[in-house]
Amino acid sequence: MSAGLGLSALIGVLCFHFPQLLTSRDFRQVYTEEFARHLLLIGLVAALLRFWWRSLRGKRAFNPGRCGSRTT
Repeated sequence: MSAGLGLSALIGVLCFHFPQLLTSRDFRQVYTEEFARHLLLIGLVAALLRFWWRSLRGKRAFNPGRCGSRTT
């Protein structure tokens, strides 16, 4: 989940750098830059907090047993 949030934040940064290529004209008219920046910050902080929480609890970021493969 933290990797997904981090990837979403990276895509958001790319949208800030190349808005004409990566966002629609309708999106730019509806949402302000301040709103988009706050949304990006929330995603970055959530990813960081989730990573820290999982690290402190000693959980692995990727658990192959939860991906559908079961060993007997």
